[in-house]
This record gives sequence, structure tokens and C-alpha cells, in this order.
Amino acid sequence: MAGDTAALRYGVPGLAALALIAFLPRLVRRFKDPSAGFTTVEALKGKPGGGREPVIVDVREPGEFAGALGHIPGALNIPLGELPARCDDLKRRADVPVVLVCRTEKRSARAAAILRVCGIDDVRVLRGGMEAWRK
Repeated sequence: MAGDTAALRYGVPGLAALALIAFLPRLVRRFKDPSAGFTTVEALKGKPGGGREPVIVDVREPGEFAGALGHIPGALNIPLGELPARCDDLKRRADVPVVLVCRTEKRSARAAAILRVCGIDDVRVLRGGMEAWRK
């Protein structure tokens, strides 16, 4: 019983330290630049990504994509629910940034997390979404 207590006393803090070391670079990046992962309408119109034409992915449903707010010219419509199955399609374009858009930016932020898990790192969310684009 005493051995179990010692294992817990030293094992749990050791695992916590390893987890902290593993995630520390990601945390530092996030706090260093809180706007990382977002782009603005102005930047999108000015071609973000060092002049490379981004792939714009609209994660709204088809009815919204064709609806009153419209969509950004040249945008691909891949609804959020279909995105995990389409990761490989987007990975083929890994040399250019992916800009995600929805009505506001909530679904786009979830989509960015999905794409990052799939291994696509140059992902940005259009701040304010289509509502900002239309203004």
C-alpha cells in the first residue's frame, strides 16, 4: 500500500510535467499573438499569406452559401459536418493558406480546429465571417 502511495505521489506530478512540456510551445504561441489564426476582410482582399492565393472554404450549409448573405467569389462550400471527410482534399493544397468562413466566425473556429488536427497548419478564420464581408 505504501508503494502505491509513493507511485502516485511521484508519478502524477511527473506526468503533469511531461504534459506541460509537450503543450508549452503551443501555449506560448497562443499568448504571444492572440490574433493568430484569424484574418480580416481587408487582409483577405489584399491576399493574405505573402501573396499566395488562399483557398477559401465556406463551412456553412449549401442553403446558407446560396442564401441572402451570398458567398465570397471562388469559395469552396464544404459544410462543417463534411469537413473531416474532406481533409485529404485540402491537404493536397498545403502550399497555400486555408481561410475559413461562416456567417460569424464560430463554425469557422471549430473548422480550424478540425483542420489542424488533420495536419493543416496554415489555417485562418475570417474575423466576423460573411457578416463582416458584406459590410
